[in-house]
Amino acid sequence: MIRRTKIRGNGITFLYEQNQSAGGVSAALFFKCGVNYEKEKEFGVSRFAQELLFRRLPASAGGCRAVFRRMGRDHAAFLCEAVPGNALRMLQALAGLTDRSPFSPEETEAVRADLLRECAARLPTWQEEEGLYFALPSYTVPAGGTERALRSLTGEQLEKWRGLYFSRSNACFVLTGAFGNDELKEAEAFLRELPPQPRKSLNTRPLLPERQFFRTSADDVYLPCKEEAGRIYLLVECDLGETQPVWAALLRDVLAAPGETERPFAFRSSLRYYGGFALLWLTVEAPHGDLPAAVEGLADAVADLKENLTEEQVAPLLPRYAENRLYPHSQGTGRAYELGLHNFILYTDDILLPDGCDTDEVMERLLEAADNVLLPDNALFVIHYNEKRGASLPAIKNSVAEARIRLFV
Repeated sequence: MIRRTKIRGNGITFLYEQNQSAGGVSAALFFKCGVNYEKEKEFGVSRFAQELLFRRLPASAGGCRAVFRRMGRDHAAFLCEAVPGNALRMLQALAGLTDRSPFSPEETEAVRADLLRECAARLPTWQEEEGLYFALPSYTVPAGGTERALRSLTGEQLEKWRGLYFSRSNACFVLTGAFGNDELKEAEAFLRELPPQPRKSLNTRPLLPERQFFRTSADDVYLPCKEEAGRIYLLVECDLGETQPVWAALLRDVLAAPGETERPFAFRSSLRYYGGFALLWLTVEAPHGDLPAAVEGLADAVADLKENLTEEQVAPLLPRYAENRLYPHSQGTGRAYELGLHNFILYTDDILLPDGCDTDEVMERLLEAADNVLLPDNALFVIHYNEKRGASLPAIKNSVAEARIRLFV
């Protein structure tokens, strides 16, 4: 079971999950930072500081067999993986990244050159494409920053940012895998002994608005494409203040499960988390000539949820959510990363189903969640079509109009 400790003396958050059947032990260190906290003139400063620190973490640190780093829009993560018996050594190696020895000009310029090459070669991510869909210029900024900002960042700016965001009071250490209780006590004692690092208040207001991501049904997007098959996305915003992550995730699984009536198309679904809300994506691919029917079929599947939700659909999904995790994970570094991401960065502490929650109560909460998110002004269709492959845009638009009636009447 996942355990969480907040160390008052230095502000560190410590998450751990023991699993003696795992083949190794993994550790992660998170900092809440990224372009969501950066101003335009400093886009990429988090990535810059992360890379400088990562290069000080040798591949063999703490007996590791592998070390990684990951950069998101709202977090920077360092990850280690080792054989059992190295839990404390890995945490000690990661804790060394919070030391304040200054960056040298040579280190800074070497990293700047590499990041600029990386910036020139990269391709847009799905997040940036979504920013284009929804006309959110600030959201199209790459997590690694912009070339203009990377060129202009100074050593003084990097040190200031490091002091604010790569601080112990803004850190979360995660430990998962095969480690015993004695190792756990040693690890927790070590983290408690780390002295605090005074810093100024953080700018915790993300540039991307947490609410009003999209709210008008007139914003449906029709995008020409060259693919042989068409794609339809139905996007629904889930405000995590009203619809908690577990209900949003259960909604996703219920909507993707086969219905009682046979569907002409196969649907997929996903749930992508952002700072304060999530987007529920329902996706269908179909031949271009069948896109109008697929739009209405997708709408029917969603409309059926409120009318025909049954215990047979919900009951098989409950055991995995009662295990205090949103997704099944493979053992290893990925587990430590996902655990920290959902618990520390995105504030999804309530992923455990309520104690004694029976199927009837779950269905009631699911329908309540559906009522909160399946609203006329909270659904966006994004459709990729190719007229040369038989798609008729007027017919698709007519189907979207019909689909909205079926969804929200």
